[in-house]
Amino acid sequence: MSTYTIKKISGTPDWSCVPSLPIDQIHRAETAPVRAWAQVACNGSSLFVRLRAEESNIRMEESGPLANTWEDSCLEFFFSPVDGDPRYLNFETVPSGAYFMGIGTGKPDLLRLVPPRPENGLQTKVAFFEGGWEVSYELSFSFIRRLFPSFAPKSGDVLRANFYKCGDKTPNPHWLSWSRVEAEPLNFHTPQYFGTLIFE
Repeated sequence: MSTYTIKKISGTPDWSCVPSLPIDQIHRAETAPVRAWAQVACNGSSLFVRLRAEESNIRMEESGPLANTWEDSCLEFFFSPVDGDPRYLNFETVPSGAYFMGIGTGKPDLLRLVPPRPENGLQTKVAFFEGGWEVSYELSFSFIRRLFPSFAPKSGDVLRANFYKCGDKTPNPHWLSWSRVEAEPLNFHTPQYFGTLIFE
C-alpha cells in the first residue's frame, strides 16, 4: 500500500519545498510513455493538491460541465476524507480546465456534482509548461465539511486516496496510478486500492 506524508505549511504552498509522489503504476500493456506526479500540502484551513504530467500530443477536446474527462489528457485525484465513511470525492481535470467532480462509493452509485464557484471553497487552476501541463486545487476544509461534516484533520490523521493519469482517446492512450489498482477489468473507482496520506 502506497503511503505519503501531507506537508504542513502556513499560507499557500511553495511547491519547490513539497515532496512529490510518483504516479507511475502502469496499467495495460499498451500504455504510452507518459510521466506524472503529485504533491499535497495543507494549512489549518485548506488542502492543496498539485498534479503534473509530461506528455506529448495532449488531447484537449472536452469542455463544459458534462465533459467526458477521461477521454482527454486527464489528471485525477480521488480521496476518502473520513475514516469509516465508504464514500470518496473524485476530481478529474483536463487541460481545457473542464473537470468532473463526483461523490460515491464506486461507479454504480457515483453522483456527479455541479462544480462550486471558487468563493464556495474550491479553486482549480490549470497551467502549461514545456513538455506538459498541471492542475492545482485548493480545497477548503469548510467545503469538504459540506459533504463530510466530521472532517477535522489533525497531525497523524490519514486520508485514503489515489492519483491517476489517463487519456482513453489521446493519440497515445495511457492509464497510470500512484497506488496500484488490481481490478479487472481496469477500474479506477475502486477505493479498496487507495493508498494512505498522513497529515504531518
